[in-house]
Amino acid sequence: GIAKEIGVLISEKIKEKIYEEIEGDPTYNEKLLVTVEDTVGCPRYIGRYVQGIQVGPSPDWLKKRVESIGKRSINNIVDVTNYVLFGVGQPLHVFDADKLEGGEIYVRRAQNGEKISTLDEKNVELDESMLVIADGAAPIAIAGVKGGKKAEVDEQTTNIVIESANFDSVSVRKTSQKIQIKT
Repeated sequence: GIAKEIGVLISEKIKEKIYEEIEGDPTYNEKLLVTVEDTVGCPRYIGRYVQGIQVGPSPDWLKKRVESIGKRSINNIVDVTNYVLFGVGQPLHVFDADKLEGGEIYVRRAQNGEKISTLDEKNVELDESMLVIADGAAPIAIAGVKGGKKAEVDEQTTNIVIESANFDSVSVRKTSQKIQIKT
């Protein structure tokens, strides 16, 4: 987006990237059921189950690009989500699929007093004004704000769920301010 704006200012046309669609095994999505209970807070949520991945250090080119935008390199899986975010503007999040209880993801309002431990190790008490991503037992992320430790991708992860979603920006901002987490 910024490149397009600069292109207009300097009267240069920006070369559009062309993305090739990749066919995947359709049985992977059968291993994941997504229920969006709040379509106002989350008008679009897509989850994709991918099995047999290997978590490790990012290749040097990816590590350098992630670090050049002010992010700390974590691992190849997490780094590629940040690379996509800053490359095309669409946030992604990755969950360890084997840590999800019940094999389903719910996008819903938090329950008053419900708690989550975030990836940056903050313990947060939630309320019903906040939108969360949850498995069958508890929240696994605060929608649009921060992922949770419960389904964190680590060196033992072999199966993942990739999340791509659109959340109501006012809800995300209010939640972020309320819990004092800026990302």
